[in-house]
Amino acid sequence: MKSVFARYRGVANRAGVTGAELARNLLDAHGLRMVRLELAPDFLSDHYDGAKHVLRLSEAVAREPSVAALGIAAHEVSHAYQDAEGSRVYRAQPRGRRGRSRGWRPGPGSASSAASGSASLC
Repeated sequence: MKSVFARYRGVANRAGVTGAELARNLLDAHGLRMVRLELAPDFLSDHYDGAKHVLRLSEAVAREPSVAALGIAAHEVSHAYQDAEGSRVYRAQPRGRRGRSRGWRPGPGSASSAASGSASLC
């Protein structure tokens, strides 16, 4: 995933919006204003935390106006949609895996940093 992100990170989206701006707009458009946006501590550690109604975006995804950032932000927003709709597939995932891609592996300090040191985006 890192190589694909690196390739499309350099491609600006035509609207010039960041991943955080897209995420907030999509969440609000679907009545999910209660979902908070926060910065995730590690590179590409983006995830949706359904228990806390928090969507965490890594710095590169949150702040950059690339097509890669939009793709990842939209993907994470889809997990918030699934949660809000009561998706059985979403809820069937083990609690620690909800909203995480198959290849995701926590980096050093990811769990503790995400829980305690997150900065709010909106």
